[in-house]
Amino acid sequence: MAIAPAQSVERRRLLVRGVVQGVGFRPFVHNLAVAAELTGFVRNDGGGVTIEVQGPRGALDEMAAFVMCPECRREYEDPSDRRFHAEPNACPACGPALSMPLEEAVARLSAGEVLAVKGLGGYHLACDAWSEAALERLRARKQRDEKPFAVMAAEPGCLVELSAEQDALLRSSARPIVLAPRREGAPLAAGVAPGNPWIGVMLPYTPLHHLLLADFGGPLVMTSGNRSDEPISFEDAD
Repeated sequence: MAIAPAQSVERRRLLVRGVVQGVGFRPFVHNLAVAAELTGFVRNDGGGVTIEVQGPRGALDEMAAFVMCPECRREYEDPSDRRFHAEPNACPACGPALSMPLEEAVARLSAGEVLAVKGLGGYHLACDAWSEAALERLRARKQRDEKPFAVMAAEPGCLVELSAEQDALLRSSARPIVLAPRREGAPLAAGVAPGNPWIGVMLPYTPLHHLLLADFGGPLVMTSGNRSDEPISFEDAD
């Protein structure tokens, strides 16, 4: 009876620097190690995170590299291609894709429906910020009776009175929600912030947001995709 050759076991130390503390990095590493049946530890240190991991060489080499599809690999390795050695490279074959055509999404929003739109951190529930019926439907689903909603707009200054400081903050790389007094006559339904003269506004911050707002042609309510007091949904199935 043939005996399979034993796999060599290695132990590696990885020093990780950057934004790796307070963002769930250690649980992420732990889950990767459990899935690959590796042992070791991960801990914060003075400069970032230290990882020590042990297991078969093949399993260790599998945490180390992202496997590109053939088309991405061809672009990545071609010095004449504009995506040569571009780390965020992704092509139509393997990259992000919409589950619904953009034209259909805009039509549904215009008809007063509520859509789930995925951002960087998870899903938002989006609806027409001018439609009272759409807002009532959204509040029923969110189980949120009166708490104000945030609004995403390409030109927030048409909706609220922004100081120079607020405008600079709004357009900073953080892309925060900025609270400002509602502009008189702003094209917003009363249900956005019932009885409240202040509106939370934000700019689009992903390519999909820019496309959606440009085609829709008006502001959209964008609120976290979860019931009140529950964590934001980021998995498609949720």
